[in-house]
Amino acid sequence: MYNTHQPRQYPRSSRQRWLGAHRYTAVRWPRRLLPLIVAALLCLPVTLAQAQAIGPSEAASKVRQSVGGKVLKVKASPDKTKYYVKVLLPGGKVRTVTVDRKSGSVRK
Repeated sequence: MYNTHQPRQYPRSSRQRWLGAHRYTAVRWPRRLLPLIVAALLCLPVTLAQAQAIGPSEAASKVRQSVGGKVLKVKASPDKTKYYVKVLLPGGKVRTVTVDRKSGSVRK
């Protein structure tokens, strides 16, 4: 007669015994992490691009070198692709200069 009260015992590898996991758990958990890994890899190029962009202090120093005068204010554009830098020129005029965030080029 068959003993129907005990669940069937599947043979486990030493790794599965060490993890204390069901025989399919070792296969399922990477599938649960896959969306997180894909999302992290998709965000990586954005993070690298932001790391290469210049900051507001660098934009101010570039404007100071090219235009001269005193930097009054540095403001990022709404689309975050350039900086608007207000400069007080030696003649007393105020001028707004645009600095590209990726290349660092100054446009007067």
